[in-house]
Amino acid sequence: MEKNEMPSSWTDYIKLMNQEIIPALGCTEPVAVALAAAKAAEALGCAREEIAEMEILVSRNILKNAMSVIIPGTTLYGLEYAAALGFAAGDPGKDLEVLTGLCDKDIALAQRWVNGHKVKVSLAENDETIYIDALAKKGGACGRAVIQGKHNHFLLVERDSETLLQNRKLDEEKGEEIDFSAMSLRDIFDFASGADIKTLEFIEKTNLLNYAISQEGLKNDYGLMIGKGMQARQKKGLVGKDLQNLAIMQTTAAIDARMAGCSMPVMSNSGSGNQGITATVPVCVVAAETGASEEQKIRALTLSHMTAIYIKHHLDRLSALCGAMVAASGVSCAVVYLLGGGYGAVEKAITNMIANITGIICDGAKADCALKVYASLQAAFEAAYLALDGVCAAGIEGIVTGDVEQTIDNLGTLTMEGMKITDKVILDIMLSKTSGDGVGDGR
Repeated sequence: MEKNEMPSSWTDYIKLMNQEIIPALGCTEPVAVALAAAKAAEALGCAREEIAEMEILVSRNILKNAMSVIIPGTTLYGLEYAAALGFAAGDPGKDLEVLTGLCDKDIALAQRWVNGHKVKVSLAENDETIYIDALAKKGGACGRAVIQGKHNHFLLVERDSETLLQNRKLDEEKGEEIDFSAMSLRDIFDFASGADIKTLEFIEKTNLLNYAISQEGLKNDYGLMIGKGMQARQKKGLVGKDLQNLAIMQTTAAIDARMAGCSMPVMSNSGSGNQGITATVPVCVVAAETGASEEQKIRALTLSHMTAIYIKHHLDRLSALCGAMVAASGVSCAVVYLLGGGYGAVEKAITNMIANITGIICDGAKADCALKVYASLQAAFEAAYLALDGVCAAGIEGIVTGDVEQTIDNLGTLTMEGMKITDKVILDIMLSKTSGDGVGDGR
């Protein structure tokens, strides 16, 4: 196919990328809670400091991912603070950058509310993966905002009995209007390698945002300092400055900063900033270190992000499976591409990834996410190198098969059916560690 041809499905792929690759400030679960709270406060319509009562209902997966991660621009963590900051100062017009521009006055108001038990957080009685129901009250008036299905999808906004906004309920399994059943890994490879480069140039925005926070993480002390620690050990000669270590160092530095509350936005993938960072930074490092052209880098980024989106479609947006594995699978494909491999090697890389690190669990967003990204990227490079050597896990082994599409389906089945109880047990363990009156109260 000539590169100037554009099948109709490729137009859908570009639309899908624009839907799933968007800026976000802070971990997307607490930020989504803040977004719902900000929208409820806006619907109520009074001055923010006059809000008298605040309630938040959240799904189990939102609770799990919002319990332990630092809220951007603060040293606070926990659902009460995420909600309180949204009620106090969130700008819903900024979408997942809703907490941009917090000041000391805003933080102090949120702290007074939480310390005064003005913010009540409870588990919603439903089976939704992503669900947030925010209420802001003053006197007899009430503003309400409901997010469901995606971190920024408002299902309902109302003031008292008046409906201000109502949208259809998203069917996560089917996605938006994109027909995933007609999509394959081969289609994604052909799209990334063959689409008119001008239609893909917007993906460079992922590099601009995610590289910036990576450099911040290398300069200052954030979280577990995985990336910065690697940098120091490289200077001492304890860690090599090879392609793989450079990519892992810069990527984990960005995760370190983001999970520790750095107030710099990142470009997310499938609702996750960490997945967006992971799908971006190592690809750009490999492109730079191998002397790839700008076009090759853009195509590799497209392959990485689209592969992550495609695999993620086979799973819930939030589940017991760590999303770093999904994003790193996209990276393995991009590394294959940048090192001269074709589609056959891409298939092998994905198979090797699923054979290797499928079992990494998600036990919420927090500082040690950088460790899981570290491990996932080590696996991604090894999967790519093996694939380029023609080595692949055999179809008789475990959950992998001789058909990469069936292997991806098997990963989805394992996660969606086999790990449901795992997800519940993880949250039960996490809740058993908390104290205080609020659900997931941490400060």
